[in-house]
Amino acid sequence: MEARQAASFAKDLGLDTEILTWRPGDIQSSLQERARRARYALLGDACRLRGMEHLMTAHTRDDQAETLLMRYDRETNWRGAGGMRVKAYAPLWPELAKLILYRPLLKSTRADLRNYNRKHNIRWIEDPSNQDLKFSRIQARQKLSKQPELASLLLEAADDLQFGLTQERAYFNDMINRNVQIDEFGLIRVYGSLPSPLWSKILRIASGTGGPIEPSKIKDLIQSLHLDNFKGQTLADAYVTRDLWRLCVGRDPSFYKGRQNKRAKLPLKLEKKQAIIWDGRFEITALQSGLKVMTAHDAFKFISEDERLAINPYLPSGMFRGAHPVVLSDKNHVMNRTDKVDMKCLGQARLQRL
Repeated sequence: MEARQAASFAKDLGLDTEILTWRPGDIQSSLQERARRARYALLGDACRLRGMEHLMTAHTRDDQAETLLMRYDRETNWRGAGGMRVKAYAPLWPELAKLILYRPLLKSTRADLRNYNRKHNIRWIEDPSNQDLKFSRIQARQKLSKQPELASLLLEAADDLQFGLTQERAYFNDMINRNVQIDEFGLIRVYGSLPSPLWSKILRIASGTGGPIEPSKIKDLIQSLHLDNFKGQTLADAYVTRDLWRLCVGRDPSFYKGRQNKRAKLPLKLEKKQAIIWDGRFEITALQSGLKVMTAHDAFKFISEDERLAINPYLPSGMFRGAHPVVLSDKNHVMNRTDKVDMKCLGQARLQRL
């Protein structure tokens, strides 16, 4: 009902509208977090389908305070205490891949918006779930409504920390320009030492995944890198190995081999002219029908020896080649690097826009 009312209001303003529907099924836990990711996945798909690069949300200063309180409850570090940014590149991956997210109302309160609506006779909708205390955000909202001074303290600290985060991103970008390279296959080469927060980002980019990595595991990895007998280590769905004087980071090989608690990547049918995000690492668009994408490891089971030799220059070498995507026709001919397939590595943009 709320979505239909919002769509009707938008149409009255002369805007194109579409209602995106999530069908969650039977969810027993983490409903709000799963709903959040599902919303962004639907919005991300809709934006990419239409060639849109920007997405705007209506998060307010009150939302920021609630987010901060929940992060503190989870014992966030100082970066998390900086809160949401007004402008961020794909803050949720892969749901928001390729998109810049804007939150232009972060300096405005809910009271500001309601007062504006009253002044201009605009009706608004109150989400019924905003009264449900089983959700952690509603619990945070109730607490902050009783302690407005706490909200002010959280927000003031976040404003100060955002300056530090901006400086850190500039420092990291400089380190990347000097010490990090990424190729067309999404493999990352590291020359020299990097701080642990930057290692966390590099691992996530190489694996095509998102989210935090436990700091202690990053610390253990960095210590291992300095050992003379270091050969390789898996972390956060990425694999780090030594390549002469440098380190190489790519997708964990179990991605295509599978393991006891994780299935290997299954082949996927491609719809004509519909871009898909494949494994969080590539955007693939089929320009004709009847195509499918799978790992090189699986594709080698179907293609001829001649085609295996022909495709070699278009695959990474060594242990990472099996995890690279290969597009096949319905007759199992390799379509990579043809005018029938557009394949872009997403890691380059992620690395350049931390």
